[in-house]
Amino acid sequence: MTWTCSSRPASGRGRHDRRPWPVLARVPLSLLYGVAGLAHLLAPEPFVTITPAFVPWPETIVLLTGLVELLGAIALHLPRLRAAAGPLLAL
Repeated sequence: MTWTCSSRPASGRGRHDRRPWPVLARVPLSLLYGVAGLAHLLAPEPFVTITPAFVPWPETIVLLTGLVELLGAIALHLPRLRAAAGPLLAL
């Protein structure tokens, strides 16, 4: 496979390529973030205890983190939000 100056494969496949690996990566990642988000919401105590002392309102931060993880897990499956969800979940 040769690459063009636009960093797209010479085969013509681009953003809408239907290769299976993005889906194969997306599903376990979304499950992982979904389970972590639920854990933050349903059993926040372990997360609150490991929150550094300098973080204000640790209970609130843990709950917000869980909510963001759940929303990010959903966003990984929505094409319009997928490009933003990946990097934001990595933070």
